[in-house]
Parts: sequence; C-alpha cells; structure tokens
Amino acid sequence: MGRGERQPGNFTAVFGEKRGLVSVTAEAKSPVYDVSEDNPATLIINRSSSKCSVCGKGADPNDKQHIKVLGYGDNLGEGCGVTWTHVRTDYVGPHVEEATREMRPDLIFVGPKYPL
Repeated sequence: MGRGERQPGNFTAVFGEKRGLVSVTAEAKSPVYDVSEDNPATLIINRSSSKCSVCGKGADPNDKQHIKVLGYGDNLGEGCGVTWTHVRTDYVGPHVEEATREMRPDLIFVGPKYPL
C-alpha cells in the first residue's frame, strides 16, 4: 500500500471533536477515458520513451495494450488498459514514419508526413 492508500476494513476517524467508525471498502472506480474514432488509442513512440495518448503515462512500445506504466520515474502502477489501434511519434524528419511503422506494423500510423 502506498502512502495515503487504505486497506479495506474499519478505522477510527476524527471529524472535529467527534470520533466515529469509518468503513473503507476495496471498491475502486476506474477512470473513464475518451477513446473514439476522433480520439483513437494511440501509442506514441519517441527516441528514448513511449507513452499512451489516452492516459499520458509511459508505456512499453512492444505491448499491445497499456498493461504497465514504464518510463523515467514512472515505473509504478498499471496502465490504463486500452488496446492501441494507432501509432505516432513526436519527431518529424526523414525516415521517422518508416522507423515507427517498422517498429509497430500492426498499428495504423498517424502523424505528420515529411517533408511538411
């Protein structure tokens, strides 16, 4: 358990001068992400890192889904779980599209064409 997280169970809480028994459940609501035809789940591959366009967190460029969070100082936790349908890169230049397509030929490339 990380700092600030609670395990399921009963705890004594103080509200002003009143004390009471508080029940904490393990139910966690998953965030709702906007993934649609206009906003596809895109894997963003860059030279030294990759990330998910849906949640913005680091990702393993070889995974089909955002299962785990990877990256500089971002190696904790689970990914948002989306299955990527598109791939892009933040870099613009010759051979960038080819290199990105070569790395993930199973995904649809989106991004600027070179030369601009």
